[in-house]
Amino acid sequence: MRSAVKSTIRRQQTSAVAVATFVTCWLSLIQDVRSQTPVGHWRVVADMNERREYGGGVRLKDGRILAVSGHPLEGKSIASAELYDHAKGKWSNTGSLRQARNSGNAATLLHDGRVLLVGGHNNNHVIAGAEAFDPAAGQWTEAGNLSVPRDPVATLLADGRVLLSGGINWYLGDGKAYADAEIFDPANGMWTTTGSLAMPRYEHRAVRLDDGRVLAVGGYGPAEELLARAEVYDPATGHWEKTDSLPQPRGGFGHVKLQDGRVLVAGGYTGGRKVRTYLASAMIYDHKTGLWSETVPMRTKRAGFAIALLPDGQVLVAGGVAEAGMELKNAELFNPRAETWRAAAPMNVARRNHRAALLPDGSVLVMGGSSVFGNQYLSSCEIFSR
Repeated sequence: MRSAVKSTIRRQQTSAVAVATFVTCWLSLIQDVRSQTPVGHWRVVADMNERREYGGGVRLKDGRILAVSGHPLEGKSIASAELYDHAKGKWSNTGSLRQARNSGNAATLLHDGRVLLVGGHNNNHVIAGAEAFDPAAGQWTEAGNLSVPRDPVATLLADGRVLLSGGINWYLGDGKAYADAEIFDPANGMWTTTGSLAMPRYEHRAVRLDDGRVLAVGGYGPAEELLARAEVYDPATGHWEKTDSLPQPRGGFGHVKLQDGRVLVAGGYTGGRKVRTYLASAMIYDHKTGLWSETVPMRTKRAGFAIALLPDGQVLVAGGVAEAGMELKNAELFNPRAETWRAAAPMNVARRNHRAALLPDGSVLVMGGSSVFGNQYLSSCEIFSR
């Protein structure tokens, strides 16, 4: 009798284990399927009035998006600017720049609500002048001049001033790179020089860290040498200090400061302008330790893509150019906590060198760029939503 009871109990236990194993495997399969299912969706919205590649795109304090400048259309430098109203789903023209200019000279939102645009180049010379856009008046006004005309990188400091670092004059020889750094003070409209970078660099990435310092990384140095070196600017001392370098030289990559203060660098390419090796690898910089650590690579090698930090802390990467030279439609999401990349829904239009801006409702507007091996500039726009 006891033997029969024990046998029954063992069978029940075995059955329970089998059921539990089946349920676990089934849930794991569902989770795996979900992880492979692209997240979110894109919808086409109104085109910009101007085709723009590398156009500055910044969200104003009232939630509208300013698109300005960009690569030239049919040989003409772009002076026009326009505003996207998400509630209306429309673009409207606003005041034009006082001086037409090309390229992605960073449009920087100031604490007082104006937008600063500095340097850049047109079709025959590099620009020293800066301009400020007043959304209330819809007009641009002069904002002084850089000490050295160039195409620089702009970073907003914690106290509201703007740091300009490095840059290039494309029309001096084969291109002259600069280590110069300057600061614009919106309170008095004045420019002052500050400590120079340890070495000349351009097309680098710069981001303000949580402690107020500014990290500059990658890009090109003299003679079109790709750089792995990074350095940090301290506004309190006005000096740059070397910090941990990337494992390999990198250009054309995306970067964003995560919600926990670390900095994500992803994709891009290594090598040179003529021979490039495209990258999917991603690195994270911790300003507390001053060190880079490798994280999981993106699902796709890409450069020249748009990147945006979402309200939930995840990072959207969209489009760009692949190793074969063709533009990409696909997109992916990085989860910093899990350190995983997941496929997102593809865009409707393959594009490179476009801009992305976070809208007030947490969706992301992607605008412009180029396609057909970079030969066709775009005015089309679309919005990513979860």
